[in-house]
Amino acid sequence: MLNAHGSEETSNDTFSFSKGDAKADSYFSLRDRKFAGVIRTLDGRELNVKMLFKTVSDYIDTLGAVGFDMAKMHEARVLPEHVAAHPNFFESVRDSPLHIVFDVVKPVSSAVAGRIPKAIRWSSYEKSLATKTLPIAMPDQVSSELIKHTIAIYDGGITEDSWTPSVEDARRLTLVAKFAAKVRARLTRQVGAVHITGMD
Repeated sequence: MLNAHGSEETSNDTFSFSKGDAKADSYFSLRDRKFAGVIRTLDGRELNVKMLFKTVSDYIDTLGAVGFDMAKMHEARVLPEHVAAHPNFFESVRDSPLHIVFDVVKPVSSAVAGRIPKAIRWSSYEKSLATKTLPIAMPDQVSSELIKHTIAIYDGGITEDSWTPSVEDARRLTLVAKFAAKVRARLTRQVGAVHITGMD
């Protein structure tokens, strides 16, 4: 997908990305790399976007890992009527795939059904108490641990573009992990929604 579009440094194409040292014939070696790009609009605007490169196998394997079956896959593209209406704008992408659309289903089986949370329905009484049942306060110790870790990785020169979760992060965020488990339980087995307070 990266090499199907223009290069931001040399192109005014509808879609373009700063490819850096990525070679034209590269594919698997680009996995998990981030690329900044631009999507241009019909009215002349430029929208800054980011791409986290994944292979087609990554998407299919992930869908399978969480219990989905893929019914079909579709490569989204610019349609001929779009090109006819705006030939100059769509010329650079008229014969390129723009996105991949996956049509997936969740199998109904005893093995998989146990992983699907049951629908949570609120009664009128519960809705009236939402301001009391939804809030969950982040403890000061959890907030401090999160802030301390954020400052540490920032001081280490890591940015939002270069950071990826690691085992070391999990080791340093034990209190955050316990709080996250509590939030997850509220979301999947109790009220189905939360309002986290104490994060400011």
